[in-house]
Amino acid sequence: MKDPHPSAREFVVRVLNRADAGQVARQLRSAGIVEPLTGHADLYVVNLTSEAPDAKEGWTQIKNLVGPSAQVSPVLVDPDGTRRYAVGNVVARFSKTPSKLDMESLSKLGLQVQSQSKFAPEQVKLGQREPSEQFLPDVLRSLHKSMPHVSAWLETLSAFKRS
Repeated sequence: MKDPHPSAREFVVRVLNRADAGQVARQLRSAGIVEPLTGHADLYVVNLTSEAPDAKEGWTQIKNLVGPSAQVSPVLVDPDGTRRYAVGNVVARFSKTPSKLDMESLSKLGLQVQSQSKFAPEQVKLGQREPSEQFLPDVLRSLHKSMPHVSAWLETLSAFKRS
């Protein structure tokens, strides 16, 4: 199965401080249609009025609107059109429990451990130290390049339809 691709039109915006949510939503409306992501008070989905040339340019456009008060991630689209809403974290699975050296390597990439699975200690959830500054697909590529022994993916929410 092909990997999902980042959308150049749809983005998830995570407000970093809930007190800023109203202001961020107003700023986003100048770029396109804004809808809250159901069940997640700090997440919005933005559908740009016009598609950006690529996902990174769309990300830059939205990031420039909201500044450091929100983290922006592209919606990932599966080949069948299913949307996966990136929530701003990376999940990494090591072959064994990550070492101190592994943690230092993650830190050099601007990532920090948010949690480690109790039942699978080789799996960690990572957040960005500066969440509004790096395009998550670029962070993921850097992680794959510098640590090829680690499986990593963006943490996403999905909505499925019954058939």
